[in-house]
Amino acid sequence: MAGWDDLSHEFDAWAAENRTITLWWRDDDAVALTPALDKLLTISRNSGTPIALAVIPADTEAALADFLEARSDVYVLQHGYEHVNYARPGEKASEYGPERDLESRLEELAQGLKLLSRFRQLLPVLVPPWNRIDTALLPILPEIGLTGISTFAPREPAVSISGLTRVNTHVDIINWRMDQHFLGVPAVLEQFVKHLQARRRRTADPNEPTGLLTHHLVHDAQSWSFLNQFFQFTSAHPHTRWLEAQEVFGR
Repeated sequence: MAGWDDLSHEFDAWAAENRTITLWWRDDDAVALTPALDKLLTISRNSGTPIALAVIPADTEAALADFLEARSDVYVLQHGYEHVNYARPGEKASEYGPERDLESRLEELAQGLKLLSRFRQLLPVLVPPWNRIDTALLPILPEIGLTGISTFAPREPAVSISGLTRVNTHVDIINWRMDQHFLGVPAVLEQFVKHLQARRRRTADPNEPTGLLTHHLVHDAQSWSFLNQFFQFTSAHPHTRWLEAQEVFGR
């Protein structure tokens, strides 16, 4: 487990090498302007931290697009289509695993991208629910207009697909294995320190910005408190920079 001093030491290690720590923020499962989403976006605005919302196309309310019209700092990514689990019993949840035929999955994704076209700040980036996707789909995604993908865990720098930019998240603040509450400061900070160390030592892709993953609909008081504290912490360090999703995915 790590503490704030450990993260500070890692930040200083980057500064000693005159390198900038690049970060980005993705929040999943947006469909409507709920009090939780309003709180999330308020934190984003007040802290000056750009955010990318992974929006579920089939369930999205038109009011959300209207509200985000004025938020040029908030980008929208495609979060699957319905966020439905098609995995076989006993297998890990996924909406875009190999269980269904390729054509129907691609048609569904294309329809989802079309539904999200109402969002002015839409980026053609797929965030597969549960961060899982059949690798057979990846080379075909650019053919239906999806030119980016984001899951969880460090990307493989040697693996690239023509026309598809992959930028993942690496730090999840929710304890999904137990109570779906905040994971705890030490465990969350450890994820940050580990990925930053791996980037600095080049055991992970040094060019992949470290991604923070949140899920506003399940945040408890401790989750909100951590986000406020973390953004304040990073903004105080001159060698950190939060990237907008447009920059992350090279648009």
